[in-house]
Amino acid sequence: MTFQSTWKHIYTNPWYFERLNLSMLDEKDSENVCSNVKYLRVDQQSSNLSMRFPNIQKMIIQSQMNFSFEEFQRFRYLKHLIIHGEQLIFPCLLNRIHRLTLSTNLELLNSSNVFPIFIQLT
Repeated sequence: MTFQSTWKHIYTNPWYFERLNLSMLDEKDSENVCSNVKYLRVDQQSSNLSMRFPNIQKMIIQSQMNFSFEEFQRFRYLKHLIIHGEQLIFPCLLNRIHRLTLSTNLELLNSSNVFPIFIQLT
């Protein structure tokens, strides 16, 4: 058993954890609801994240994800969003986020209309 497969085995039951990297989950685990998870690092493609992790407060997006408008809307408790790389953000949904951290020059930076809604922009 390799080191990585050991981690996957340990995190097969993730609903007890408050912090979680998406890659720690078993690839077949796409249905479990993990309501305790408050901090999620999205480091691989996945679907139905808002249904699986309904109480996310901080999300770090490291890979190119295809979030739909509806998917972003379902993150009701999301307050801090960190984005590494190019990612589409729906400006109308940013009013719930208190802190936005961008590590690249996104199109959002060209829009002066969205910045007044943030408590902190880094």
